[in-house]
Amino acid sequence: MKVFYFIVAISILIISCKTNAASDDYSFNEKKYWRQRSAKLKKTFYYNYSTNSRVYPKNTQPVTTDTIKTAFVITVDSVRLYLFEDAIQFKTIFTSGLITPKDVYCGIGKDCGLHDEGWRYDDGSKRLDELWGFKGKYSTIDTFQEIKYFPTRAHRRRFVFHIPANQNTGFAVYLVELTNKKATTKTDLETFIKGATLTFYEYAWGEI
Repeated sequence: MKVFYFIVAISILIISCKTNAASDDYSFNEKKYWRQRSAKLKKTFYYNYSTNSRVYPKNTQPVTTDTIKTAFVITVDSVRLYLFEDAIQFKTIFTSGLITPKDVYCGIGKDCGLHDEGWRYDDGSKRLDELWGFKGKYSTIDTFQEIKYFPTRAHRRRFVFHIPANQNTGFAVYLVELTNKKATTKTDLETFIKGATLTFYEYAWGEI
């Protein structure tokens, strides 16, 4: 009888180990995610980037800024952009006119007024809710990073940022390139941005 119970116990242990292993197979692998993500970023730039990159003109409309709770807020032509967390350190990209809140919300060169209520939900550009009492057009960015694993170019810097989708069901990934022909390897980020032009801006993909 003892032998029977021993066999049953061993069987349960083996099944438990297999179940845990199967569960681990479906768990989030952070290293794998970032490895796949970096490959995807490189691929997007490779297929969509032109050596004769267009230069987007800087915005000349008045820019107002404010700090509301934990956000740095930028407003241009009644469209707001809320920057949170690590995105705040890159605020000069938006306050200098390289990219405006309207560019983020509507897309560069697009007219916000032409879109219906269901326009581009997947890329986070259409907001139907309100934030801290503001009911107008707005976007939020809480993740903004410089991409470090491309070949180093003193005059060119590339970035990736996220826009949370509606109802927080995911986020949109956008890619940016700034070019400053006077920059050197010793040029700090803030100085680089102030002397830069926008040479690449694109919605890359959405994630859930």
